[in-house]
Amino acid sequence: MATIIKRKRKKGNTFTAFVRRKGFQTFTKTFHARQDAIKWGTHMERNLDRGLSTDFNEASKYMMRDILKRYLNEEKGKHKKGWDEEVYRANKMMRDPICDLNLLQLSSKDIAEYKDRRLKEVSPTTFNKDLSFLKVAVDIAIFDWGINIPFNPCRNVKRLKQPRPRNRRLEGDEQTRLFNTIVSDISPRLTGQYDRDQAISLELVAMVFDFTLPLLVPGGSFVTKIFQGTGIEGVVNAAKQRFSRVQRFSPEASRNSSSEVFLVCKNKLPQPKKGSRGTSVAQELNSHLESAGIIQQKDPEVLDTVKSGFRRIPKKE
Repeated sequence: MATIIKRKRKKGNTFTAFVRRKGFQTFTKTFHARQDAIKWGTHMERNLDRGLSTDFNEASKYMMRDILKRYLNEEKGKHKKGWDEEVYRANKMMRDPICDLNLLQLSSKDIAEYKDRRLKEVSPTTFNKDLSFLKVAVDIAIFDWGINIPFNPCRNVKRLKQPRPRNRRLEGDEQTRLFNTIVSDISPRLTGQYDRDQAISLELVAMVFDFTLPLLVPGGSFVTKIFQGTGIEGVVNAAKQRFSRVQRFSPEASRNSSSEVFLVCKNKLPQPKKGSRGTSVAQELNSHLESAGIIQQKDPEVLDTVKSGFRRIPKKE
């Protein structure tokens, strides 16, 4: 039976499994979870009983980042319809700490921690696609490239329950009424008071965002003019929750002293990211301005004391 040794580390406990058999080299591997160590030890002993002794030293030389890079370089999935999505998914994953592990270190606990980090940004459906992609990449490393590991840890991670899909489809001429690109050149009537003009510009851009987003197809683009200044990050952050790419550009024809820029938003997401669902761009802008102390929340008691209405003024004789 494999020997399991528990060690205390600064970042938590680790479990090292040792498999010793007379006439064979000693096999050892460290895990974050005891269950993974036991499963690995049982698998190794079963292989030794069958006369199958495998050296996993090569797997420890390959980082997960190297596996994904090789997968992209060899274009293993280019024949598939979603190849562009896989390229984006691999590049995104290579920036995550999970790719700092080597292939032999990868465990179900590491994947669970990756899941917790990923769910802060995406939906369960997207994580399930990430898990499937990672499982395929590891399988290719095992079966196509001959990099031996005891088992694919991705197979021990359960897929998340996905929300019910949408059941409404576009009807009639609704598809033709959607736009691929919308450009807004909206600007306030300038008063010469920059702070006031810039604040009105932010409010107008937020209103245009909320009006045009339902008219854009998923994957569509939106361009709007906006003035640089206090609070612009509130609009930019709100746009990043709804588009995969958001950039600011200054036209070459503009004067160097001009604060006018164009906000270019590309690839509209099918739905806003978590944290922005159910809220409008205008609401997120106001929240940003309140948190920055630029505006203050109105007191409802003060509002109740304000009288509004009209009165008739008689014409003077």
